[in-house]
Amino acid sequence: MLKSVTTLLVAMLAVGVSAASLVPRHDDKGRFGYGPEETKDFTIKPQWDEARPFNNSGMAIVRKDKKYGMINTQGVAIGKNMGYSSITPYDGTDYLLVALGGSPEPNTNNIKTRVGLQSFGFKGSTSYAIKGAKWGLVSQSGNEVVKPEWDEISNIQGDVIIVQKGGKYGIINTSGTVLLKPTYVRISPFNNQGLAYATTNKGVQVLLDKTGKVLVDEKQGVIDFRLFKDDIYGSVECITTDSVLNNREMWDDGIHLVPFYKLGVAWINSSTPYVSAIVKRKIGKKKDQPVVQIYNLDGTVALSGDKLYTATGKPSEGVVVVEDSDGACFFFDLASNTASEVQKRSYLPVRNGKSLGWTENDYVFVDKKGNAVSDHYNEVSEVNGCLAVRKGALIGVLSPQGTEIIPLAYAGIADAGEGWFGIQDSTGKRGLADKNGKVTVAPAYDAMYYVTKGYAKVANKRNDGNLNVGLIDTAGNQVVDLVNWDVALSDVGASKPSVYLQSAENMPYEKFDLVSLTSTPTTFLAAEPTLAGLVVKNASGLYGVVRGEKEFVACSLPSPEAAVTVAQIADNLGWNQADGRRARRAWVHMHPKRHTYQLQETVDDDNWDF
Repeated sequence: MLKSVTTLLVAMLAVGVSAASLVPRHDDKGRFGYGPEETKDFTIKPQWDEARPFNNSGMAIVRKDKKYGMINTQGVAIGKNMGYSSITPYDGTDYLLVALGGSPEPNTNNIKTRVGLQSFGFKGSTSYAIKGAKWGLVSQSGNEVVKPEWDEISNIQGDVIIVQKGGKYGIINTSGTVLLKPTYVRISPFNNQGLAYATTNKGVQVLLDKTGKVLVDEKQGVIDFRLFKDDIYGSVECITTDSVLNNREMWDDGIHLVPFYKLGVAWINSSTPYVSAIVKRKIGKKKDQPVVQIYNLDGTVALSGDKLYTATGKPSEGVVVVEDSDGACFFFDLASNTASEVQKRSYLPVRNGKSLGWTENDYVFVDKKGNAVSDHYNEVSEVNGCLAVRKGALIGVLSPQGTEIIPLAYAGIADAGEGWFGIQDSTGKRGLADKNGKVTVAPAYDAMYYVTKGYAKVANKRNDGNLNVGLIDTAGNQVVDLVNWDVALSDVGASKPSVYLQSAENMPYEKFDLVSLTSTPTTFLAAEPTLAGLVVKNASGLYGVVRGEKEFVACSLPSPEAAVTVAQIADNLGWNQADGRRARRAWVHMHPKRHTYQLQETVDDDNWDF
């Protein structure tokens, strides 16, 4: 949600910030026009109920009552003059989604209330449901690129769009050319390999590519297509979502989203060049038995569903793990169409000629024929793309191919970040091992945190139960002695981590220089690492974000969440820094309370009149 809202706000602020010559403003009657930013004059007279800032193409969106239009910097209408029922940002692209015709839905409350994600950047924005509208796309300059003639329109998927007309779905490209006429009752999104599946009136699925070509037709009798996940198990899955649109900017906007909620399907992405399918076949004397079949990406059959196969893993190194109706598994060679001996055991996909097989509390590596080629283990789990294995009370690490990386000598092993393994001995002390299993930090600490650009925060317990905190490098050298209350560490925006030390509870933090190994005082009373940088709080209780040597977002915001959000906006807009004025201006257009005011109450709101 935060990401989608931020992306939308970025689009609004970007055009507002770049429109240095003209900004929207209102007169004392609440009518909107445009004038130079540095004055209160109007060069385009007040005449609209809403006005959005000009974008970089010199186009702005305006509204009168419930109709929207577009104008140029001379105030002249572009396209259909005040003829649209809605104009909203479209999926983070350079296009705008437009609605033509239609009428407000019945029982729509608060027509004059500022609600809906599409309202960001408007003065006194309204939103309302539209029934019976036709939808299309216009460019940032206001030119129609997809005529508003569709009942529903999806987000762009590469260069194609799924559309609906009369309850049937088809495919067009971003120029509006019809690639596949609306004939299907459902079309999934395209996955990263350029495939989608569609459902016919009879409930049968077909496989499509982005040209609209049918690769697997309805004669095959497929009732369900699945993709192979890029996980360690090579499992098949079709993840359900709220909307086939996956429209990143308009999640939770049930008005302008043009939802496909009745579909509720989406492809997962996969690097495996095969597609799994459930087909109905006659097996023995029984008709219409659901069995597994595997297709190549061109639609040809790789594994035929002429036997009662009920599940498979992803094909790998020319073989696929197949499960039959009795729950037994075997390896099927796709080139020779031959099967290994059946085993009452489950298997991972083959890697470098080996597969991991298991039953309850018994794990073993086997070759492509199912023959054991390793010791047996009690438990196996994934860590750092490798396998943590347990035998009795001892844990070690194997490569995915079964080669020992860390011997079975530890009580615990975990991902410590940046490819490092956190190791724990039988006393509970923690240390580090590199990706090759070499122990560089012997277990000596009660707590060890994630590695950050070659450094790790560590701690030991004091007699009162609290922790003494310090800093080490991954070679085990003590960089900051374990005498601190806290060490805040962040690697965002700098070649070396930003390090801040707090000597005692409630004391200000000090900035620690990793080169000179000296500290300088700051006024920060809190410092918390986040993906946006180090979120800090000053003595006035205001929050900002530190990156490297500078205060990237000035301490001017009311909460840590606000600081993170403004940092994300600054990144997307390409700001080098957000001073207090710029940070507050960005945040005010994100604040939820800003979108609950009645239209009349926004007349004196001058946030766009900077």
